Order: sequence, then C-alpha cells, then structure tokens
Amino acid sequence: MPLDIWLEIFRLLAPIDLLHLARSTKPFRETLMSRSTALQIWRHSREQCHPDLPSPDDIISEPAWINLFFYNRCHFCVKTVRRSIDSFDLGIRICPKCVPSALLPVGMVPPEDKMFVPLIPSFFWVLNKVQQTVVYRPHLDAVKHHFQALNTEVEQKLYIEKRHEYCSQWQDLAEQGSDWYEEMKWERQKTRQDVRECRKLLINTRLIQMGFKDELDDRSCATALEKHPFIRQSHPLTDEAWEKNCPTMETFMTSLRLQRLARVRNAVVTERRKLAVDFMHKVKTVDMPVREGGTDLVMKTDPAAPDWFQFPVIHEILERPNDHRVEDVTFSAALPQVLHDMIKWSTGLHESLFRVLAKDGIPVQSNSHLALACCVVTCRTCSLPLFYPDVLYHPCNTIGVASEEDYKADYKESEAHRNYNDLSNWFAYTTRCVRRPWTAEDLCVDLHLTKIVHEVIGLVGLDPQTTRVKDLDALSVYFHYLDCVPLDPPNMIVKPGTWPGKLNDYYRELSRTIPKEKFRWPMNYYFGWRKFVLHLYQTKFSGTLVKGGNVVLVDEKLHVEQLKKKAKGSFSDPDGWLCTSCCGTSMEMMPANQFLVKMHIEYCHRKEDEKQRERVDYFRHPNIASEISRSSLAVLK
Repeated sequence: MPLDIWLEIFRLLAPIDLLHLARSTKPFRETLMSRSTALQIWRHSREQCHPDLPSPDDIISEPAWINLFFYNRCHFCVKTVRRSIDSFDLGIRICPKCVPSALLPVGMVPPEDKMFVPLIPSFFWVLNKVQQTVVYRPHLDAVKHHFQALNTEVEQKLYIEKRHEYCSQWQDLAEQGSDWYEEMKWERQKTRQDVRECRKLLINTRLIQMGFKDELDDRSCATALEKHPFIRQSHPLTDEAWEKNCPTMETFMTSLRLQRLARVRNAVVTERRKLAVDFMHKVKTVDMPVREGGTDLVMKTDPAAPDWFQFPVIHEILERPNDHRVEDVTFSAALPQVLHDMIKWSTGLHESLFRVLAKDGIPVQSNSHLALACCVVTCRTCSLPLFYPDVLYHPCNTIGVASEEDYKADYKESEAHRNYNDLSNWFAYTTRCVRRPWTAEDLCVDLHLTKIVHEVIGLVGLDPQTTRVKDLDALSVYFHYLDCVPLDPPNMIVKPGTWPGKLNDYYRELSRTIPKEKFRWPMNYYFGWRKFVLHLYQTKFSGTLVKGGNVVLVDEKLHVEQLKKKAKGSFSDPDGWLCTSCCGTSMEMMPANQFLVKMHIEYCHRKEDEKQRERVDYFRHPNIASEISRSSLAVLK
C-alpha cells in the first residue's frame, strides 16, 4: 500500500493507537518515528483528540509526550500496570518494585558523576522511609554517555548550557502537563459517576417493577444497595447484563427486605418497651408494696426491666402485631395479672435462694428460715456478705456482660443520654455491663463468713439458730474491736474539705512511710453489726471474739448519741437511698448512701430552675435495715 494512503489512515487514529502501532512492527516504527514524515501526524492526532493537552514543542518528542500521558505501564520494566503518573518532574511512571533500581538518591551519586545532577530533572521522593532528592538512573546514564562522547571543551560547554535550558523548559512544561492531567482525571471521574447514576436509576426502576419500592425508600437498604458490585459498575446497563444478574439482585433485595422488616419490628417493640418501663415505674412507686398470698410478708425486691419484659402478660403485649395499637391503658388494664406475675416471680427468687443454701447443706423450707441471720451468703463477684432480704436486690444478681453485638446496639441506643460523670455509667461503658434477668448463679455459702456471724450473734447473747436479721437490726449497739489496726478508714464516707477528710488524707500519706506493724490510726472505730461482719470478713478474721476482751459493746442509747457528737461529721451515712428519676429505668442505681445519691442527682439530673433543685428527688428503700446496723463511727483518740 502506498505511503500516502498509510499517512491518511494514521491521521484518523488516536495518539495511543499510533503508539501501539509504532511498537507492532519495524516498518511501522520506522515510518511513525521519522521526524521528516510523521511529526505532523502525531501533532494532528493530539490536537484532534486532546486539543487542551499542552504542546511539547521542541522540549520533548511527540511520541514521548504521548507515552507519558497514555501508556499505563512502568517505564522501567514495561510490565507492571501504573494507572497514574508518579512524577511529572521526572516524566515517568514507575512501579514500587522498580523504585530501588530506577531511582538514585542525590547523596549516593558517585563523586565523578555529581556534575551531571544539575543537568537532569530531580524530584523529592520518599525512599526507604526518608524524603530525599532523587534522579532517574536512565536519565543520568544518558547524559553521562553523551557528555563523554563529546571531543572538545567547547562542545561540552554548549551541551551543559543546553541541558540547563532544557531543565528549565521541562519544569514549565511539566507544570502545564500536570494541570491538564488532573483536570482530565476529574472529568473522567465525573463521566463515570454520571454513567453510574444513570445505571443506578435504570436498576431502581426495574426493582420497583419487581415490588421492592419500600426497600428503595428505606435509607439503610438504599445505602447497602449502592455498595452492591452490580450497581457500582461504570458502564451502561444492557438487557443482557440485567437478565444475567436479575436472580442475584432479587435474592439480595429479599435479604434487605427481611432486614428492613426486622428493624421496623424492633422499633415497634422498643416503643412498647418504653411504655412498659413507664408502667413498671408507676407500679413500683404507686401500687407497691404487694403482699404474697394473703400473708404479711411484703415483697422484698422489685423486678428490673429484663425480668419485667419476661412476665407473660407483658411479653404478650410486647409481641402483638405491628398494626395493633398499644397505649398506656393497655398495660394498666393488665395490672391484676401483672401483680400476680410479680408474686410468682418473687416466689421463684426465693426458690433460687433455697437451692443455693441447699448445695452447702443448709436446709431451708420457708421464707422465715431465710430471714435467719445465719443464712448468710456471699457474692463471688464482689465478695460481700449478703443477708436476706438484701441479697434479693444485690447488683451482681441483675448485671451481666453483654455480647459484642448486643453491646454495640445498646451503646448506640443509649449514647444520647449517657453521662460519664456518673461512675456507674462509666463502669457499664468500659466493661460492657448490662442489666439482665435476676439470677443466683454468683451466690454461694462461705462457711468462714457463717462462723463470723455466729461469733457476732454470740457477743450480743442471742441464739444463732433462732436469731433473725431483724432482731440484730433492732439492737442499738456499736462494736469496738480493740485488736483492729486498719490501713484505711473502714467504709467511712466523709465530705471533702472537712476535718475528717483532711485528717484521713494526711495519715494515709503518713502510713506509706511508716512500717505497717508500727503504724496506728489516730481514731477509734465503732461499727454497726453489719459493718462489723463486713470488716471482719474483709480482714480475714480467724480468731475468737470475746465480749469485754477484744470487743467492746456500746449498747446504751445515750452513749451512742455521745459517740455521734464526738465523731464530728465522720459518721458513715448508711446505705438504702434511691434516685426517684432513675427508678424503673435501665439506669436504675442500686441502694447507696445519701451522700452518693445526692452526688448522682447533681451530676446526672441537673435541674434548670431553683424550684426543681430544691425538690427532693431521692427516697429511702422501704426494706432497708435500721441506721445503726449499716453505719460506722470514727472518733478521734
């Protein structure tokens, strides 16, 4: 075929097609790389297909300029695909494997070749985790060989000047090429995005025809659909492609429908649970106490939300169909059945305690036996002695560790109203603790603790086999243990800034510099019987208590009042107070002393006006024992 015809054909090709054609055969290469015949062909092709691409002029050849922008292979190994230009300053595409071989840091250039570095382009590159100036080895070798091939100094000087001029012109051309390349990438991305949007619109239209309109209107389903590989493709949708992938899309949309229905169901149940919790709060604060089976035994604890939701009548209301209307009146109408379920639930708690005591050979047949002081159990989690009925509302019985999935869902739901100034909220957050149905799996009998209780009962002259917890609570007695040398004040709550608090801080620092056997606290401690048992159990007491020997009893009311006056504020406020705002909710706190409850209200339930601040938002638990049994005194010696 005549050359003129070939040249006319070449003028109709794109620049990248000319480049591929020149690399196909030697005749084509000789024709397309000839400066005399092919220069206009390359220029015409570039201006026709990419009119905004800057002209290389005489700085670089047209094929090399086209090769930089449109040939997506590594310029060093010509194997690895590189879809972006790594450095316009060097004018190369290079793969990570070739970087150590192709790039040479300026500091590692041999001394005899240092003079050639200013004659070639350089670039700041992160090499070996260090940003340093590098040069392209083929550029350095080419300039070096050309310079060494010159015979006279005049030719070498002219060559150096020419290379300096080339570097300056190349820097300007590289900036223009970089700007055009970034603009081309943005236009290409915009075009691909438009194609995706058109494809998405066509697919959504066909999905609506298949009956998935509700899923497309749901935000979560729409987001999941956008991430599907069939949607994200950047080429137009064809009928053949849709017919091939239609079963897959139908299966995927069916799974999204099931997830949407599950979310709708969870939202309905959540709203009903809020009404159920409000109803539980009303029952606890208004309709309680409940009497069991016509007896005089008052219900000792209230069910938490997890137990409340498991009541048959409450569970039946929560699980009604979505279209069934559930209101406050719906739960109020079920009050008689709810009270019956509460009595049944309370009976189950007592039967659980019977089984715990029976494991260690303590036969218990009725609730009256549980009320004996010798029927004491301990918690494996916190190692606290627990008497009836305190054991029923012990925190560890209703707190468990949530699974990873349940914890994330609970955290997202409650994140808005969490206040991390509250220590209990922070603890629940860090350990993934959640409320769970009441269980006695952490309760056990400790024979050493039982022996201590027997010793304490013997000190007050009562029979351990018949003495009830109420009998000990009715005593106005403080126990002073003469052999006790505590390292810290025993469970004493003091206000910051008062003299007991400052004194405790001072002696606590002092105790770190004095040997343990020589250090003595400058206070005498007097315990209520519950605090006394707790103190002996925590200090691992193993001796014998002798009234008038190592234990002194302060059993006259006048003496007790005198001790309180001498304590001057170091009186330990007994537990038993609850927050009204948290009662019946998922954040319900366990009985604590009045000082901690007030702090909780101050930080977690801040009031907007003075009238609300003055209102009392805490109350005393009706089943908490007397004040003296749960308190302690610290009297200065």
